[in-house]
Amino acid sequence: KALDYYNQSLPLTRQVGDQAGEARTFNNIGLVYNSLGEKEKALDYYNQSLPLTRQVGDQA
Repeated sequence: KALDYYNQSLPLTRQVGDQAGEARTFNNIGLVYNSLGEKEKALDYYNQSLPLTRQVGDQA
């Protein structure tokens, strides 16, 4: 269920230009996949989150 909600929120964060929110969402999707043992998928989402996080200067 969490993945469904995160995937629904991604287009919304993009639509409003919320790069920090988009980065957090990618990271959260990565966390879900990591907890499911799907390490490659998790890494893919972490790698999408990282440049956005750097771009907005988020130190999280």
